[in-house]
Amino acid sequence: MFSKFISIITTVILSISNLYGQQTLRRAFQPANVVNKIPYRNNPQVGHYVQTKDAKIYYEVYGKGQPIVLLHGGLFGSIIEFADFIDQLKGQYQVIAISSRGHGKSELGTKPLTFEQRANDAMTVINAVTKDSVIVLGFSDGGYSAYKFGAMYPARVKKMIVIGAGEIRPGLREFKFTAKMAMEMDKPFWEQQLKLIPEPNRVEDLFTQVANCYNNVTVSKE
Repeated sequence: MFSKFISIITTVILSISNLYGQQTLRRAFQPANVVNKIPYRNNPQVGHYVQTKDAKIYYEVYGKGQPIVLLHGGLFGSIIEFADFIDQLKGQYQVIAISSRGHGKSELGTKPLTFEQRANDAMTVINAVTKDSVIVLGFSDGGYSAYKFGAMYPARVKKMIVIGAGEIRPGLREFKFTAKMAMEMDKPFWEQQLKLIPEPNRVEDLFTQVANCYNNVTVSKE
């Protein structure tokens, strides 16, 4: 009887291990002793894809209720940076967390990165999940994408919260951050990232495109 009990417990543990085998997924600069309980950004239980004109975009959906869209930061950003938000929000809202192009499990695509493009990516994901208006929460790079989304699709925005996305224009500062520099800053995060993204050979291309976008874009108060 006891041996049967041990067998059942072992099976359960193995099942949990297989389900959450990605528990070691890190946020950027997260201490090594911190373990995320849910594998946000690589959760097969809730992960989905939509096809845009030139890329497959990955997203995860949690909970039910008023939809809220999460747009993460760039380069070091990922769905998992919103882990604490998702944990708190999914009990009352339908949380739609999107991996932006070249991040997480989303493809980079064949066209240069623009905020218009990322706004359209978000719209494609939202339409796949709901026809309702949404709350949008954007951080840093995701905040700029949120601004553009609101400008392009105002009827679909119920409320918007933007964090860390101020005015920017060509010449304000030169953006020349490279993949090598990023790897030196947080090697464990990028080793993990390279195993997850569908096109690891295009990481330098991602950094170049992000730099080109920021060095040429204008986001003013107007």
